[in-house]
Amino acid sequence: MIKFYRNYHNVFCSCGILFNHESPLRSNKFVFKKIIEESKKIKQKKGSLSLGDISVKRDIGWAPDYVQAMWKMLQLKKSIDLVIGSGKAYSIKEFLNFTIKSLELDKNKILINKKKLIRKADIKEYKSNPSLAKKKLSWKNSLGIKEIVNKMINNEYY
Repeated sequence: MIKFYRNYHNVFCSCGILFNHESPLRSNKFVFKKIIEESKKIKQKKGSLSLGDISVKRDIGWAPDYVQAMWKMLQLKKSIDLVIGSGKAYSIKEFLNFTIKSLELDKNKILINKKKLIRKADIKEYKSNPSLAKKKLSWKNSLGIKEIVNKMINNEYY
């Protein structure tokens, strides 16, 4: 659809395929935000955390970086379609371990591989190839998983 409007109506429009981009603004329905929020409750002795398959891997980046990439796309003279992502896949287990370590939690309060939370048809691993975005926009994801965990724990938006 984007190409149609671009080619036949001469409309400047770009399309970004954005991989997981995390921030404290995410809903608790997303696993990484759920891990952070429930872990904070565990730290206050007010909750527990149940997770499904924590071996799945996801390309995880920092949301403000992705907004910057979208802005840069719109500054180009010619519209473009790009993949925006970190190019690195992290498992839910790695994210969880960084969170546990950062908050100094007792691992026994976390229930893993709860059958009802395991998705029947889940992709085991995916990661982006942001090389064209790096080339065309001089853009890259600025934070690694440890920094993302810490910013989410501390409710830092930038």
